[in-house]
Amino acid sequence: MVILVISSAFIGGAITIALLWPYGIDLALFAAPFGGSLLTLAVALLVLAWDAMKRRRSQDNQTFHMKEPRQP
Repeated sequence: MVILVISSAFIGGAITIALLWPYGIDLALFAAPFGGSLLTLAVALLVLAWDAMKRRRSQDNQTFHMKEPRQP
């Protein structure tokens, strides 16, 4: 997961530079860390949501397959 987050930071910075290059190199280089951080935040939130959904499904499967306690 760490590799995914780090690579998203680099990709976000590169995309920001590419999109803002026509407006000037200064603006593109200044905004690159913000674009990288924004994409990293988006990826981290998606990973968090995916993990929560995966945990919820495993809990639902465990409660569904649990046997009823025996009556004395």
